[in-house]
Amino acid sequence: MMTKYCITAANHKNEDINNHCASEFKVWKMEGMFLWTLIGTKSIYDVCDLLKNGCTVYSAKEEGGVVKETGEPVNIMLRISKNESK
Repeated sequence: MMTKYCITAANHKNEDINNHCASEFKVWKMEGMFLWTLIGTKSIYDVCDLLKNGCTVYSAKEEGGVVKETGEPVNIMLRISKNESK
């Protein structure tokens, strides 16, 4: 069984000011039924690697340095940034 993770604190630290995608997250690893351990701030590429390796990553709410509630699993979407008639 693959490890479960969750992400909180989405940051938008993109060099391109027109890029509004989240690029950095706090990543937590499930250590027990309701115990999440912070493994650090990771890039979107690190989160993609977790998903690529078959892990489940959930959205979550953090309060006072503790994961209080998990949401839905996250996924990766490839989007064309400007789609005209071409």
